[in-house]
Amino acid sequence: MLFSNDDGEKRWVEQLICNEFQNSMEISENTKLANINFPLNDPPDFTFQSKNKRLTGEATELTNSDFHKEFSRSKKCEHPYSAHFGKGFMDTQWTETLFEKCLAECIERKDIKYQKRSLVFDILLVYSGEQWLLPCDVSQWIEQTNFCTPKSFKSVYLLLNYDPSWSQSHWPVFHISGEKLT
Repeated sequence: MLFSNDDGEKRWVEQLICNEFQNSMEISENTKLANINFPLNDPPDFTFQSKNKRLTGEATELTNSDFHKEFSRSKKCEHPYSAHFGKGFMDTQWTETLFEKCLAECIERKDIKYQKRSLVFDILLVYSGEQWLLPCDVSQWIEQTNFCTPKSFKSVYLLLNYDPSWSQSHWPVFHISGEKLT
């Protein structure tokens, strides 16, 4: 997992992800997001300017939590469990069903959190650095699935870790639901 419980490290990761989102949106969607800012008192996690409008957003991480729980347990027990071989490798393979379930839960968790506070943001930026969550698969899966637009977010985007088989110039970014940024 990339996000941590350490506030300083979490902030640094959010900044990295937002910078890559900004770059990816400009290159792949021809959408200019400028003047990125990270307010000290969040929410929001970040703001952008787009066509003279201030956009607010929250960042969150999509993970295979079952794998990460088992991986953490395995470090304490000293039995090998890795995303590269054996049962760990099998447990890290994403399917369309697992992707849809985990992404829907991730979006819903953030939506419920902010509905309780009556907050609405322009963007929910979901990031995933899962090793075997491949952009070519995600591209096919999101075409076949209609994710509901959450009440607390006007748009939802998914940003995956850099994959040179997808693009040499930007990280894979996908519009999941809601309004597309222009």
